[in-house]
Amino acid sequence: MDEYIVEVVIDNHRETIKTYATSIYSAIDSLITMPMIDVVLHVTCTANGRTWDVEGMNMKAMREMRAEIDEEALLESFKDFNSNTIH
Repeated sequence: MDEYIVEVVIDNHRETIKTYATSIYSAIDSLITMPMIDVVLHVTCTANGRTWDVEGMNMKAMREMRAEIDEEALLESFKDFNSNTIH
């Protein structure tokens, strides 16, 4: 797992948090499931220094879409077809 440093807005205050995930996709998924986060501004993977500016991401819409996803289908989508491990 990689460490991701994330700039977010919680209760109208800019905060920096950490999350751990195996890909940017699972990091974003993790952030979407945290209801206290109002806005995600910026994500940095500390393992490789890669950054993503996601300030325009609509958390409400993402949460609504996330609620429609079957958990089993979500797990399947993150599987590595060569090793059957989850990213």
